[in-house]
Amino acid sequence: FAAAGAPDNDPLRIGIGLHFGNVVAGPIHGRLADRAGAPRLLVVTAIAHPIGLAALLVSVHADAIPAALAAALLAGGTYPPATGAIRSTWSRLTAADTAHHRLRDLALATETAVFELVFVVGPMLNALCLAVATPTVALATSGVITFAGTGQLDNAHPEWRPESARPRAWDEIPAFVERRSRPANP
Repeated sequence: FAAAGAPDNDPLRIGIGLHFGNVVAGPIHGRLADRAGAPRLLVVTAIAHPIGLAALLVSVHADAIPAALAAALLAGGTYPPATGAIRSTWSRLTAADTAHHRLRDLALATETAVFELVFVVGPMLNALCLAVATPTVALATSGVITFAGTGQLDNAHPEWRPESARPRAWDEIPAFVERRSRPANP
């Protein structure tokens, strides 16, 4: 952020804003995934996160640090919770009552290895962007990759998608009212 134009210790505050937004949003994301389903949450965050990053870039270049802090909170708070969604999907697909239960350890180990690979390749890709382009390009690339990667989860085969929300009692209210409003058969 300093190289992108943020003065003094503002890059530190912006970085703290990104991480604080993520920490605060974590439990909220979990609750929303339980209520509305992980696929919906992933779609919303896949769109909102790059928007937050774009707002962050615009505000830093405009030297609007308060707006940059707000955008950092938005970007951090909307980082897609893909790992939790993927792990819950693997747990569901390899539950004890399924034919794939014997693959559970392998599936979770593979997911963990791929997740760790992201932590190795991601910073290297970011460093490459910084070496051949600008910090703005590096952050924009991060937003594009996050959007595309999270979008791939939504394009997955329906059986492999993260589980949708469980039906709630209020989902049954329209059918209940319709049944009660019919005249009784004599």
